[in-house]
Amino acid sequence: MGIIEPLIPILVCVMLIGSLNSTLFVASRYMLAAASKRQLPTFLFCTNYLHDSPRVALLFQVILAICFSFLNSLDKLISYVSFVVWAQRLFTICALIRIKLFNPKGLPPINSEAIKNSLLFPFIFLIIALFLVGNTIFKDFSTSAIGLCILGFALILYFLFLWERSPLLKSKKYLRISNKINSRKTFYFCPNYF
Repeated sequence: MGIIEPLIPILVCVMLIGSLNSTLFVASRYMLAAASKRQLPTFLFCTNYLHDSPRVALLFQVILAICFSFLNSLDKLISYVSFVVWAQRLFTICALIRIKLFNPKGLPPINSEAIKNSLLFPFIFLIIALFLVGNTIFKDFSTSAIGLCILGFALILYFLFLWERSPLLKSKKYLRISNKINSRKTFYFCPNYF
């Protein structure tokens, strides 16, 4: 490598810190968007009034990252997370292609001023995501099985707490208690610290 050999570890560290930084910020914005649609607790929807940054969601992401870093095998954790992220992207692109092709009832029509793109690029992305998810399933089934269990658990939580036909959402006692807990967390976290 020559002269730059001592710089390689430093450059790798800088790249990893940048990747972690962008991942944390993107995930906190996802949490902010989900909290705005009431799919996560509303205290995650709090933003700093000066900078419009979701500091509570960012702090939550940082705490999760620190907790996960104490697990025994970081390589396995990276494999689980990458599988779940690519599976999530696969489901998202499938949903977007379905909306573009069929525009199901109940959804607002696609804006006439939206940028029109060919469906070639979403299909290319779909093929890449299918390959990455399928490759993980065939090469390391234990990793993909745990990732699929995580996604299955999230689906169960969705049907229990968010689905409009959930029996919990018909219970007035559950709604009263969950709204009380949610409003207390929001009142405590948002104005006092962020």
